[in-house]
Amino acid sequence: VELSCGDVSKLCGLVTGSGSIEVANVDHVQIFGVESTAVEALPGGTVRAYLYQSELDLTTELHTLPVSSEASVKSLTMEHSCSACVINSETIATVGPVTDSIQLWGVRLDVPQAWVVAADERGVASRNADFVYTIEPSGYVANQAQVLLYADSQLWGVFPAAKTGTGTVTLPTGYYFDPRRNYHVEVRLNNPGDVNEIRSGRIPVMPQTSVAGLSIEGLPMDALTTVGAFVLLNNDFDEQDQDSSVTAADVETPEIIDEDDELRRGWLHTGGVEMVDGSWHLQVSDSTRLRVYYDNGSGPVQFLADDSPLAISSEGQVIPVYLEGVAESTALQEDYLLATFVSKSGSVITERIPVTIMNFDVAIDCDRDRSIIFDSQQDEGGKFWVNNDKEVCQEGGEGQPDIEDDVEDGNDSNDSEISCKRDLEDFSRLQIFFGANIPPGLFSYSMQVIGEEGEVWPMLNIFPAASFNDAYLGLPDSASADGTEVDLQLELEMLAAVSAVPVNLPTAIIKANGVTPLLFEGRKEGRGRLRASLLYLGVPVLQKDVQLDLWDISYFYDSLVLGETGDSAYPVNGQLNPFGPNLNDSRLGLYEGATDEYVLFVHGWNMESWEKRRWAETVFKRLWWQGYQGEVGLFDWPCRTMPSGDFITNFDFT
Repeated sequence: VELSCGDVSKLCGLVTGSGSIEVANVDHVQIFGVESTAVEALPGGTVRAYLYQSELDLTTELHTLPVSSEASVKSLTMEHSCSACVINSETIATVGPVTDSIQLWGVRLDVPQAWVVAADERGVASRNADFVYTIEPSGYVANQAQVLLYADSQLWGVFPAAKTGTGTVTLPTGYYFDPRRNYHVEVRLNNPGDVNEIRSGRIPVMPQTSVAGLSIEGLPMDALTTVGAFVLLNNDFDEQDQDSSVTAADVETPEIIDEDDELRRGWLHTGGVEMVDGSWHLQVSDSTRLRVYYDNGSGPVQFLADDSPLAISSEGQVIPVYLEGVAESTALQEDYLLATFVSKSGSVITERIPVTIMNFDVAIDCDRDRSIIFDSQQDEGGKFWVNNDKEVCQEGGEGQPDIEDDVEDGNDSNDSEISCKRDLEDFSRLQIFFGANIPPGLFSYSMQVIGEEGEVWPMLNIFPAASFNDAYLGLPDSASADGTEVDLQLELEMLAAVSAVPVNLPTAIIKANGVTPLLFEGRKEGRGRLRASLLYLGVPVLQKDVQLDLWDISYFYDSLVLGETGDSAYPVNGQLNPFGPNLNDSRLGLYEGATDEYVLFVHGWNMESWEKRRWAETVFKRLWWQGYQGEVGLFDWPCRTMPSGDFITNFDFT
């Protein structure tokens, strides 16, 4: 722009912007009046930018849902005047609200509480078994429909089914159910993995050898009396997590909630037409150690010792029951649950299942308060990084300390050892609690990772821990560490590489009446649940999970990059490289800190690109281990690395 400034002409030649089209920052999205949240990328998956979701409760019909969004965009303005040619600071302009609509069906799948199949003691179906479901509304037609049969969580059979209205899948007389396995069915509508996929959830299959009976979740048919039901001591605060006004532990309240993961679930089958106008009754051995609840149609109600039998009003009733552990059993199978059924004609059917109540739990330090609390929801799930860098240790000279550093290539999680003290910054604590009354040597133990279909599941390595505390993790020189813990930890080898396949843990490591300390390192990105299982006579009888999301360390920090111009007079770009997926692009981490604190790491001179990243990653990790809840960024400027004789354009040389 040429300006006339008196007798002198002035030329303003300022240019601003990257030259690329940028998408405005989305501030608000609403679907059907409900504020939406951005869909976070999955570990190991693709970043899904500008994708939002809302949780809606819809009636069973076709809906037209309004969608609105607002965004803001930053722009620079230039001032061309005789006094100055300048670029003014950023201004923010609001875009929107922009409105649109989408059509969406509200669909409900009506399925039974459990599928009862008449079978003999061998598990052979004695007559045809019909599984019936209903799709509502009647006008909805799915692309496809399937009923899936699972045996011990493995897909066992797939049956095409009705895509609208009421559907029925029939297993013929003679179909075999292995008495040593657990079976479930699930209805799925539309294309598996698509956004319009609808699932019923898994429904237990109950092979029954008598007219009426009792089934316990996860307990195979031939283990009902030999193994019995194991019930977790319900000593945490799930009810308080749902309702903050509740101050007592779950076991101290007279009610239960269906979401309580310490409850052991089961089902009563009241029988066929011959049982109508009969009755059923439940009894426990000792209500000071074990409580039983049943669902009366409005929610769980405790069945008390002096309650009268309840009437059987129709054939084929399936009634959910819940077992709550109040106090630990003092011996295996010390307690029991007794179900009694009386037919209209007066014939009596009883089923007695032995019960063992135990305290068994697993937890990690999710909130990074440097303590693990087993009855706290805060330590039941968290995020950590994959140990995919490489640490090396070189012995120092005589009288000199060892030298520990990272290198450009390598992956510490691919071996079965902890290479050096510095590597401990990539480990976190995992602890197992075992109760007081029953010896841990009577059981076997396993771990595995489970998760949602369609997601990438994590993998991790488990090590024994040299200490119950974490003073020697991340900050090896911490004064609170014992001093010998680090050296001892380096001598301990990996116990197990944990993935989707159950892997056994040595029974000898489980401590009675207390905590077994372990460490884990991330081996592969993913999102899932780490499950610790206790097995009796080879049957998994107790499980506890912790949610675990493992990410590449780049998830946790920003990388703000300045590029070179190739111009010796102005060798550095005045603005950050654009944000994007390319090699030299700037990048914002997806991790959101709990506070508004921010640490920006500015590296020094003579550093390779990989070294800049490693230093920034170590900054984040060391702050993490000190309880820092804010965010971290790397300011990556184009320094030269030695040897470099390019002193003319070497702009970082002074």
